[in-house]
Amino acid sequence: MEKICALMILSLAAPREGYLPAQLTSAAYQLLGIADLGFIPKIFGDRLKKFNTLWMGILVSTIIFGDVVGICIVSLASEKISIIEEAL
Repeated sequence: MEKICALMILSLAAPREGYLPAQLTSAAYQLLGIADLGFIPKIFGDRLKKFNTLWMGILVSTIIFGDVVGICIVSLASEKISIIEEAL
């Protein structure tokens, strides 16, 4: 069962491998714009000096995205397990 769940999650994630970096970058620039307008603290618009990347925006969007994906995976797995247990 664990192998099937892992393969299912991998097959869902593989076609979208380019979507994630694009989404995280987009969210980071949105946070930069909101920080420039003064609606959120300026730290969300900070750039890493060495690479000039929006490190705080990328970090925040990664954490939010990770939480959402984690919740989805847990709820999907628990639904599938309960369906299988009912069938047995």
